[in-house]
Amino acid sequence: MKNIIKTKVLLLFTICTSLFFIGCDQFLEETPITSVSSDFIYENGDGLEVGVNALYNLMRRSNAGGGFYDGDRFKGNVTILAGTDLGQTRTWHRPYGASAHVATSGAMSIKWNDGYEIIDRANAIISAAANISEDDNNRDYWVAQARIIRGQMYFDLLRMYDNIILDTVATTLDNFDDPVDYTVANPADVYELIDGDFDFAISHLAYDEPYGRYNKSVARLLKGKSAMWQGIWSEAATQFDAIINESGKSLVNLNQVF
Repeated sequence: MKNIIKTKVLLLFTICTSLFFIGCDQFLEETPITSVSSDFIYENGDGLEVGVNALYNLMRRSNAGGGFYDGDRFKGNVTILAGTDLGQTRTWHRPYGASAHVATSGAMSIKWNDGYEIIDRANAIISAAANISEDDNNRDYWVAQARIIRGQMYFDLLRMYDNIILDTVATTLDNFDDPVDYTVANPADVYELIDGDFDFAISHLAYDEPYGRYNKSVARLLKGKSAMWQGIWSEAATQFDAIINESGKSLVNLNQVF
């Protein structure tokens, strides 16, 4: 009787063990539920479109951080949109004080981190596009979208923090653990990249783009603002005049502005 019980227990144990290992093998097998992967994003024009859509989503998260209880992202956005040199003493701090407006300080770190996350992903799209056929599903159009976003992010970071890092190399599995060079970038080098990105966008975008996408008017507007920050007034006038004369839009009387 005891031998029969031992045999049954051993048989049950063997069955359970076999099922366990079979279950583990099946559990570890990945079954993609979509066709979107990192390889897909960086191998053709359709993938670049997915990558650009992701950039817009990251920008939306960064600039519309939800309600008050979304923490530092909300505070960072309010500081940028509504902060003044007098600060917001009744709320959090004087945001433009030398000790507060740094990339490692609370809400101020959010715009820095978000900006460089977006830049890194834009770098990945721009770099990958170099290996894609020029005729592949409007490759240059999606690169233009990525470059105007990257240019805007660098333009915002330079104006917000003054001392920033210039990096055009995307993070990959091969370099993610490499030492980071925290050398402060020369503003002239940053503006050269910014203006190059805006010029590329101006060349490859139309004035009439689908709703929600950057277009040539936005690229010219940003290029003109960049010129003003650099004191290149003639270039700013050229860009703004082009919007007025070429975009199909027109100025309205002052009494219609508000």
